[in-house]
Amino acid sequence: MQKIAILILAHKKPTQLLRLVYAMDDKRFDLFIHIDAKSNIIPFRDILKGLNLKSNVLFVENRVKTYFFDYSLIEATCRCAELAFSIGDYKYYILLSGQDYPIKSKDYIYTKLIENYPMCWIDMYNVAEAEKRGVNWVKNIGHYYVSQKMRRLLLDLVGPKFYFSQYGKSVKLFAVIYDRIKTALGYSPRLKLSSTSFKYSAGSHFWMLPDIAIKHILECFHNEKKLNNIFHHIGAPEESYFQTALSTMRGGCLLPEEWSQFKKVENEMDNPALRLIKWYENGVKTDGHPAIWEINDLPHILQAKALFARKFDESIDHIILDKLDCYNNKLE
Repeated sequence: MQKIAILILAHKKPTQLLRLVYAMDDKRFDLFIHIDAKSNIIPFRDILKGLNLKSNVLFVENRVKTYFFDYSLIEATCRCAELAFSIGDYKYYILLSGQDYPIKSKDYIYTKLIENYPMCWIDMYNVAEAEKRGVNWVKNIGHYYVSQKMRRLLLDLVGPKFYFSQYGKSVKLFAVIYDRIKTALGYSPRLKLSSTSFKYSAGSHFWMLPDIAIKHILECFHNEKKLNNIFHHIGAPEESYFQTALSTMRGGCLLPEEWSQFKKVENEMDNPALRLIKWYENGVKTDGHPAIWEINDLPHILQAKALFARKFDESIDHIILDKLDCYNNKLE
C-alpha cells in the first residue's frame, strides 16, 4: 500500500491539533508534528498520549524556535520532512499548519494525490515573470537584504506585543538601516540568486509534494550552502524557498499552471496547492493574514476544488469543524 506523510507545523491550540489528527487518522496516512520550540510540548504530547489511532503519529524531537517570515520555518518544515523521509517510503508529503483542516474526505484526498502522481501541488510562480504580468506585491520582495537574526533578537527582547505595535517601528529602525547598508554593498538577495542556477520563485508556504520533489528539496537544504545563506537574509523566505529550490529540478515532477491563482477572485483563493484561503472578509481584503472560516462559509467551502482550507479557530467557531467532520465522514 502506498502511503502519504502529513507534516504539521503547530505552536498553539493542542485540542485543535488533536481534532486535526483525528480528522486525518487512517492507515494510509502517517503524521509528523513539529511544535515550535518556544511552546511547551507537554500539552501536545499529553493530549495525543494513549490514543488508539490507525495512523502513526510522531513528534519532531530536534525542534526549532520559529518566527514569521524567517528561515526558521524552512528549518522546521525540513526537519518534519526529514523525519518522515527517514522512516517510511511515502509517495506524497502534505504540509499543514495546526489550523488547517480537510474539506474533502480521506478517501478523496488519498485518491486525488495517488492518481495524479507525480504532480507537485504547490503555489509557485517565477517572481520576475510575475512583475511583468503586473502582480504588484512582488515588486519589492527579494531586493533588500534582511537581517533575520537581528529581528529575532529584537523580537525576543521587547516581546511580540510591543514589536508588532506602532511603537515597535522605532525598534525595527535599527534593523532597517543595517539592511539598507548591506543592500547598498551588494548583498541584495535577488542579485545573489542571479549568480546561481536557481530562479527566484514564490507562492504559499503550504503544499503537497511527491517523494521525488521532497528528495530534491532536502538535498538543497543540506548541500546548497549559497542558496541557504541567501535565504537566511531574504524577506518571507518560507514563501519562496521551496519554490526556488524546485526551480532547478529537471524531469520527474509535474507542476500546476503557475498563473491560475491570479485569475480574478472576489472572495477566496482556491490555489494550485489545493488550499482554500479566505483572503477577503465581507468584501474587504485582509491584511495579509487569512481570515477565519466560519459556519456561514460552509456552502463556499463545500464547492471548492481544494483538499484543505486554512485557517480555522475552534475558539471562534467550532461548529464549522463539526459540520465538516459530518460531511466528510458520510463520504467515507
